[in-house]
This record gives sequence, C-alpha cells and structure tokens, in this order.
Amino acid sequence: MKNVKRHIIIRLPRSKVGIFEKYKDKIPEIVDRILNENIQIRRIEDLEIYSERVSLTVDELYYQKLEELAKKYKMPISTLVRNIIFQIS
Repeated sequence: MKNVKRHIIIRLPRSKVGIFEKYKDKIPEIVDRILNENIQIRRIEDLEIYSERVSLTVDELYYQKLEELAKKYKMPISTLVRNIIFQIS
C-alpha cells in the first residue's frame, strides 16, 4: 500500500522561516503532544508581512490530525501550522 503524502503551503514572515526549517521535522511530534496533552493553540498574528512561502509535507495520518485541530480552533490548516510555529519560536 502506498503512503500518501500531503503538501501544505504556509505563508510566514521572513524572520520565521529559519525557525520553521529548524522545527519542520518535529511538527508531527508537536501535533501529537498538542492532541495528547490538550495544549491550547493561541491565534497569533504577527505584524510582519507574510512574504515567504514554505512547504510542509506530512502523511495522511498527520494531515487528518491537523484537520481535527483546525476544526477545533476554526482556522485553516496553514494558519494552524503558522500559529504552532509562532508559539514555539
């Protein structure tokens, strides 16, 4: 059976791209921790312009988990991932 991958495009301020690259591989672990420990995600809007586009590739299982969190917090998946990046920075 083929493992399906999903690509998510996220817009970030230029200053956060390095942080994203640093934690990119740990996002599935962070999502699991958020779900298991019931950690709250705050909606954070940075005052910088979201001029950079970065791509995150996750498997179908983590995409479904991100969809679940996105429904809970009523925001698109890309915004959810951006807010996770803002919180860990």
